[in-house]
Amino acid sequence: MVPAYLDLYTYTVEGLTRGDPLIKVGGPAQSGPSSTYAVPVLIKYCRDNNIKLDFISYHRYANDTDYGGSFANANSMRDFHRAMVQICSDNGFTGELLDDEWGPTYSTDKHRDNEISASFIAKTIHLIGTDTVAPPVMYGYWTISDLYEEFNTGTTTAFHDGMYGLLLKGDPLYPDSYDLEKAAFNSFKLLHMMGDARVAASGGTTGDGVNLAATLSADSNTLQVLVYNHVNGANADSTIADNVSLTLSNIPFAPGQAKVEHYLIDRTHSNAYQSWIAMGRPSQPNEAQWATLKAAAALAYRDPVATVSLTGSSWSKSFTQNVYSVSLIVLSGSGTTSQPTATPISTPAPTAAPTGALGDVNGNGAVDIVDALLVAQYYVGLNPASFIASNADANCDGSITIVDALLIAQRYVGLTSSFTC
Repeated sequence: MVPAYLDLYTYTVEGLTRGDPLIKVGGPAQSGPSSTYAVPVLIKYCRDNNIKLDFISYHRYANDTDYGGSFANANSMRDFHRAMVQICSDNGFTGELLDDEWGPTYSTDKHRDNEISASFIAKTIHLIGTDTVAPPVMYGYWTISDLYEEFNTGTTTAFHDGMYGLLLKGDPLYPDSYDLEKAAFNSFKLLHMMGDARVAASGGTTGDGVNLAATLSADSNTLQVLVYNHVNGANADSTIADNVSLTLSNIPFAPGQAKVEHYLIDRTHSNAYQSWIAMGRPSQPNEAQWATLKAAAALAYRDPVATVSLTGSSWSKSFTQNVYSVSLIVLSGSGTTSQPTATPISTPAPTAAPTGALGDVNGNGAVDIVDALLVAQYYVGLNPASFIASNADANCDGSITIVDALLIAQRYVGLTSSFTC
């Protein structure tokens, strides 16, 4: 770590704490292998000079060269986090540990865009979330949208090897193309649909192959089972399928009628990338091609929604699941439904007359960053309380999307003075 960084950290802490003595400050947010050197240096420097250090931050990509790293290697992600926990402990640091940048690869390749990223995300979160060491207090995937261009994509509006986002940036000519979901986004969506309490699961493998995680809703009336099939290295064939036999035992809402929903992300489900490949990899899809990609990107069911009769306290299902895939089986007791449903996340804005000003979605009389956050939460299906949807469509295009949240945030910081409708 260069001395200039330590000087920068010192001055930054001094400036921030003058404004707010309780603010949390930390670092060094180093990339990959350099963290193992930089973190002890920063801890020692702050301790020796009595400088505030509330958290340690690091970055990690699966193909970083240490700890067995390779493309989309979920196990190396877990192992590196273990190493960071041990480094902090060895150096007497007891504050928070967070990773504010991670993903399947840092290089310019397709693994962030296709089905490989989906199973990598599911496996990484599962391994780190159930490990014997505490998970980081924050684990921030890089990044939300291809609007962030670390590599110049020129005039490309669709997929471009090397882009980091969970969502495509789209084409201004076709508003419906904005924020089209990649398979990686859909993986996070399935994780968000998991329940409140972890349920014991067995029979899977933490190595290459099939594994699972199970949860139960707070009202004990819905079970969620996440099944993923992942091979580290990103070099396996995603057309190959494995047989899966799933049995749920001691079902709390059995016997009786139950609803079964089976969502799937693989090379042919919830995955626009393979559709884009099939249409010849157009760098600027036309309107019809964007419509095809949008349909392919939507979170999809593997099987039609079904109702089954639970005659005992167990239920079984056998199915095949391809390499590099994630599925979520949701079993709901009679009279319940699971949320969210498998529909596109671009939600039409209501046509009712607005309550208050455009952008003021919580109705407090001001357009501020809280409104932008609430729109983002609504967009991903969190359904925030006291949300005035009729005030959320900031660009008046008939849909509430992440673009509206961005426009409200820009208004708040003064980049724009009004909304253009």
